[in-house]
Amino acid sequence: MTVSLIIPCYNEEVNIQKGVLDRIGNYTASRDSFVEVIIVDDGSNDKSANMIAQKYLPKFTKLKLVRNKHQGKAIAVITGMKKSKRRLCHLPRYGSSYPSRGNTKIDKRI
Repeated sequence: MTVSLIIPCYNEEVNIQKGVLDRIGNYTASRDSFVEVIIVDDGSNDKSANMIAQKYLPKFTKLKLVRNKHQGKAIAVITGMKKSKRRLCHLPRYGSSYPSRGNTKIDKRI
């Protein structure tokens, strides 16, 4: 099964510093070519996008960053889905800038 993880990102600097992208990057690195991660920055006004571009994109080849102007979570998700090259898309629930209602099995594995 091939999967794209679509992660909308809005002012997630604090969560990025806590290592959430390290866990995601390590998870995807161990999955051969089955998983890609598309992070859609929704016009963050903190250092989220720059941190991702400088620290994580060179380290984890399956991570992709798409930068948008701030249009909200729905547009960020749609943008990520349009950029996806995989058959299935998954929307993990990370961070605090968008509400979360729990974790799925794949979230727990990451």
